[in-house]
Amino acid sequence: MQLIKLLILLITTSTFVVSQRNPEDVIFELQTSSEYRNVVDRNALSDRNSYQTRAQRNANAYMQGKTEDQIRNYYVLSCIYIATNGVSNPRTENDMPGQRIPRWTRSDQWIINPDYCRWRGVKCDRNDNVREIDLHSNNLHGSWPNEVALLGDSLELLELFDNYYLYSIEPKWMLKMSELQFLYFGTTSFEARGASPYLKGCTELRELDMSNCYWSNGPLLQEAFQPLTELYYLDIGDNKYDTSSYSLPNALRFSQSLENLYMDNVLWSPSRPTLDIITSIPLLYETWNDYTQFSGGLPTTLGRLRQLRSFSCAYCGLTGSLPSQLSNTNIDRLWLFGNRLSGRIPSSWGNLDDLKYLYLESNQLSGSAPSSLCSLSENQGGDLAELGMDCHSTIGCSCCTCCGAACGNIITGSPTSGPPSGGGGMAFCFSGDSLVTVKNKGLVTMSDLLLGDNVMVSNNKYEPVYSFGHKNPDTSVSYLQIGTVPGHSLVLSEGHMITVDGGGKVPASTIKEGDMLLTATDELAVVKYIRGVERKGAFAPFTTSGTIVVNDIVASNYIAYQSSENLHIGGIDTTLSFQWLAHTFNSMHRLMVMGGSTNETYTTDGVSVWVDIPHKLFSWVLQQNSIIVAISLIPAIAIFGISSFIETLILNTDSRLSFSLVLCLLFVVRRAVFATKKTKVL
Repeated sequence: MQLIKLLILLITTSTFVVSQRNPEDVIFELQTSSEYRNVVDRNALSDRNSYQTRAQRNANAYMQGKTEDQIRNYYVLSCIYIATNGVSNPRTENDMPGQRIPRWTRSDQWIINPDYCRWRGVKCDRNDNVREIDLHSNNLHGSWPNEVALLGDSLELLELFDNYYLYSIEPKWMLKMSELQFLYFGTTSFEARGASPYLKGCTELRELDMSNCYWSNGPLLQEAFQPLTELYYLDIGDNKYDTSSYSLPNALRFSQSLENLYMDNVLWSPSRPTLDIITSIPLLYETWNDYTQFSGGLPTTLGRLRQLRSFSCAYCGLTGSLPSQLSNTNIDRLWLFGNRLSGRIPSSWGNLDDLKYLYLESNQLSGSAPSSLCSLSENQGGDLAELGMDCHSTIGCSCCTCCGAACGNIITGSPTSGPPSGGGGMAFCFSGDSLVTVKNKGLVTMSDLLLGDNVMVSNNKYEPVYSFGHKNPDTSVSYLQIGTVPGHSLVLSEGHMITVDGGGKVPASTIKEGDMLLTATDELAVVKYIRGVERKGAFAPFTTSGTIVVNDIVASNYIAYQSSENLHIGGIDTTLSFQWLAHTFNSMHRLMVMGGSTNETYTTDGVSVWVDIPHKLFSWVLQQNSIIVAISLIPAIAIFGISSFIETLILNTDSRLSFSLVLCLLFVVRRAVFATKKTKVL
C-alpha cells in the first residue's frame, strides 16, 4: 500500500514539474520543431517585434504554472490576436494607404484572461484544447498566422467569414489541419491562384466556404480537392476561375459525398463549361449557380441525379429545351428564370410529385403549361405552391400563381426621358460613398475626392479631376444601384451614363439584368440586379477623357438627356452620342482650366455654374419641335467643335507647335475684330 502511495506521489510530482516549465522554452521548442519547420518561421522568435515574440511574452506573463498543451493553445490564439488586430497587409496598403488600420470589433477576454477557453469565439474540449474558433464579421485585418498549424490535432471549426481585409497568401497551416471539419473564409482577402494546393492537408473537411475571396484567377486544382473525401458542402461562388489548363469536371468529381454545391456569380475564363460538370456527383442534393454563365443548356444527364432536390440557375445564359429526364429526380425547388430556354414544358414534369416551387419566367418558352404539371398545384391536392411563367401570347398558364415580373424575380430599371431630380435639385452624379482610385492614395470616397486628384479613368490610366459638375455632400438623392458579377456595386443617377460591352455609353436607366459592363481591368461584369436606393451626397467629377472608374466600373462623366445612347430628333436616331455631345460642349471649360482658370463656384444645389445654365438650356431645347432643335444645335456644335479641335491640338501634338497654332488662331481672330471696328469707324 505504501508502494502505491509512493508511485502516485512520484507521478503527481512529475506532472507538477512538467507543468512548471517556462512558457518561453515551450514556445521556442514548438516554433523550431522539425515537425513544423516547413510551416512556421523558425527564426521568428529572434525578431523582438514579431507577432510570435510578442505572443511569447504574453504567454510568459499569463501562463506560468500551466501545462505545455495549455501554453501551446494560449500561444496560438495570442498569435492570431496580435497578427490580425489593427495590422496592415498588402490589401490594406493598396486600399487605405496612410490610414489607421481598424482593430477587432469584439475581443472579450482575449489575452488578459489565462483561461483562453472563455475568450469570445473560442470553444475547447474537456482537455482545454481549442476545438472551435469563430471570429466571423469581427473586422480582422493583418495576415492569418501559420502558427494555427500547432492546433492541427484538435481544431475542428474555423469560422472567418466576412473579414474582408484578413489576408493570407501562403496558407501552409492547412497542411497540418488533420482534424479540421468546418472551414469558412468567404469574403476575406485570402489569396491564391485558384484553389490553393495546401488545402489537401484538410483531409477531414466536411464544409468549405471559399466564396468571394481571392482564391481566384487560377484553376480549381484536382490535387487540392481529391483528398477531401468527406466534403459534403462547398461554396466557390463570387470568384473567377481559369478553365484553360485543367478539366473542371475532374476537380469536382473528387468526392462521392458532395451534397451541396454553390457556384453562383462565378466568372469562367477563357471558356465556359457546360452544366455536365455537376451530373457526375451522385449524391448532389442542392446546387445554386445564379448569374454564372454556362455554355449550352440543361443536359439530359441531370436525370441521373436521383438525390437532387434544389436546383437554381437563374440568368445563366442557358439555351435549348427543358429536358424531360429531369422528371427522374426528386426535385422540389427549381429556379430557371432569366435564361433563353425555348420549346414546351415537358408533360413528364407532371411526375415531379415533390415539386413545390417552379419559376420559368423571362425565357422563350411556348405552348401552355401541361395539365399534368397543373395537377400538382395545391388547389388540386398537390404540393406545388408557386408556379411562375411569362403568361403572354406565346405561352399560356391557367394554374400559374404569378406571371413575369409579378413573381418578383425580374428586376429592371425604369427608363426615364432625362436625368431625375432629388434632394432639392438636379442629380446627375454618384453618391458620396462611391469609391474611386486616386494615384498615390488608393481608394477614396467620392465625398473626399479633391480637385487635382489623379483619378483612375480606365485600365491603369489616371487623369486629374479638373472640375465637379455637381458637388453637394449634404443632399439626399434617389439613385439606381447596379450590382454585377463579379461582385461590383455601382450607385448612380438614372440619367448618368455607364460603359457597356462594345464601349458604348448608355444611361443607367436602360441597363437590364444580364447586360455586360466594362470594368477597370477591361473585363466584362454581368449585371446581377438593379434596384432603387437612397444615398447621401451628389458628386460628378470631370476628367479630361470624360470617363472615370467608380467602384471598379468604367462610367461616364456625363448624363444622357434621353433614354438612349444617341440623340433622337423628331423620332430619328442621329449618330451623335450624348457622350460626344457632352464632352465636346465641355471643351471650352477644359481650355479655360488649361489657361489657369481653376475657380469653382456652385449654385445653392451644388451644381457648377459651368454646367447649370447649359444644362437648363439644352433640356429646354430638347423639349421643342425638331426644327428648333436642329437650328439650335448646328451652330452650337460648330462653335464648340472649334474649341474641341484646339484642345485636341494642344493635347496630341508637340507643345511648341500647338502653342504656335493657337497664337496664329488668336491673331486671326484679333485682326478680324480690328477690321470690324475700323469698318464701323469709317
